[in-house]
Amino acid sequence: MNAPAVTSSTFTDSEEWSAVLSDWNLQFRQLDCGPLQASIDRVISSKLVVQRVQLSRRFHQCGFAPHGVLTFGIPDLGDSIKWYGDSAHKRSMMNFNRRNGFDAVSEVGFAANTFSIGSVAFEQEASAMGMPMSVDQVTDSAEQFLVGTADLNRMRTIVSGLLTVTARDTFSESIVEELQNDLIQLLVQSVANPDALTAKSNYTQRQQAADRALELIRTSTNTSTLGEIYEYAGVSYRTLNRAFKERFGVSPKQYIVATRLAEARRALVSSQGSVRITDVASNWGFWHLGRFARDYKRMFGELPSDTLNNRDW
Repeated sequence: MNAPAVTSSTFTDSEEWSAVLSDWNLQFRQLDCGPLQASIDRVISSKLVVQRVQLSRRFHQCGFAPHGVLTFGIPDLGDSIKWYGDSAHKRSMMNFNRRNGFDAVSEVGFAANTFSIGSVAFEQEASAMGMPMSVDQVTDSAEQFLVGTADLNRMRTIVSGLLTVTARDTFSESIVEELQNDLIQLLVQSVANPDALTAKSNYTQRQQAADRALELIRTSTNTSTLGEIYEYAGVSYRTLNRAFKERFGVSPKQYIVATRLAEARRALVSSQGSVRITDVASNWGFWHLGRFARDYKRMFGELPSDTLNNRDW
């Protein structure tokens, strides 16, 4: 067995976080105010990529997991994340592999473990265990899988063991191999579990309206008015407001402002010092520079000028 690679990183900037996860097609939107403290610990081997993730702020995360692997996740606490607009069950394992991508809102203090296994290796292991499953079956299956409490605790223990053992200068390859094999078997068993979680119809309809609103927000971030967004979603102000509060904890207007602030920050970070703050602000729909600076500092803990001047060009 080739020795696994072990990395441990901390971040104070969501753009740095996104860069580390460059193999993911990920959109990352901070929803509450304050500076970020985040960390990710990884064990990368020929069989698995195991990650331990912790975030200090509230985020909307959506996108697609890396191609060629199947990825699953278990939060430390079910109520610390909303998955596809619904609260994760306390015994849920999240499926990142659905054809339409994944959609999550993580709360302040969120922590979770994720596991990625090669698609071919997953199919081979499932077949060897007498539970044959194709990748298509996984991508078309449930948003969340119900997992027994004992199995969830065992997964968390294995992740902790892998991070601890592989961080040492010397470690037993047989122990790492055993831990990885145990984790793979637990993953297959959990996905093969026929139990799935479903939402109530009215709740589902509200979240479908929220999805339509998000589609317009993403494709025309700085141009659409609230009236146009409500019309596109096909529901009343009250219904869409409720849907966003259920999913993100903020109103549609607050979500739009957070999205525009994130895009403005990305423009400042990637500018190589060649832009004016006034231009960035207006490009993302902020016409009052003082208000933009105030909202920006409240969200990220620093002024736009700090972001622009503190980059390492």
